[in-house]
Amino acid sequence: MSEPTLLIAVTSHNNLSLRGTVSLERTLDSIRTARELLRRELPIRVALSWVDDGSDDGTPAWLARRLREERDEWFLHNAVNRFAGAARNQATARIDADVIALFDSDDEMYPEHLLVGWQALNTPDASGRLPGWAISRCDFGGCEDVHPAWAERIANSSPCTKFFRRRVWEFIEGMPDACVYRITTEEDSDATRLAATFFEPAIIGRSTLRYWSYPGSHFDRQSTKFRLPPDEAPREDLSPRQRAAFELRDRLFDARVRYLKDKLERLLDPRSFDDLMTNFRVGGGDVADDV
Repeated sequence: MSEPTLLIAVTSHNNLSLRGTVSLERTLDSIRTARELLRRELPIRVALSWVDDGSDDGTPAWLARRLREERDEWFLHNAVNRFAGAARNQATARIDADVIALFDSDDEMYPEHLLVGWQALNTPDASGRLPGWAISRCDFGGCEDVHPAWAERIANSSPCTKFFRRRVWEFIEGMPDACVYRITTEEDSDATRLAATFFEPAIIGRSTLRYWSYPGSHFDRQSTKFRLPPDEAPREDLSPRQRAAFELRDRLFDARVRYLKDKLERLLDPRSFDDLMTNFRVGGGDVADDV
């Protein structure tokens, strides 16, 4: 029997010019530390797949020098920017791992991050079923006074807090990568919503990573909003093009849920997921609310 495998899937784009070497070094060092702790504790193969998505600065060369295939570390550089959803799907397809841990190239794993995620996926509920995916909490660097309500929302939508069983990841068909997400940048959130529609997650009630904010980043531009309660935060002023993109994204999401529901009931055997904590009933019925 082959040993169980966890794959860490990371993507990057122009990190060196935007954040410098300190960010990349911190991320890679934290990943390797977490890998070694998991390997010491459990007989698990832990691989790293890193896709650089069209960087035109020194990021690809920096990564190529530091990632080593003999260490179960793989690196791929896209000559053109395919955007986040497509790049994440490339990273997760590198090997047929049992569990996929998504991560960002500018955040920081705590040493126990991978171990806690693996344990969460292998802790059954009262009926003996296992979670199909897991979600952790996160701390913040560069913006420590995030309102608790926003902190929970950010953790729920961020890719770096997620662990997916390969079966669940393949069922939802990975990260949405339609071109509309190049405008809305909500593919991470929608992957979470898709998983939650069909499978109950394990909620890891502790922070296992640090989500970093940098000057000029998307998070940094919204830092004022994140310090306020959500009902008091200013609403983002969207252009007509952005509003149209979000409307299209909503329609695409609804269509994907209908497609996956039909796929489950018509092409697959829903009973094949009986060992997992699910949010669907054989033969139809309501699906769960979003996380």
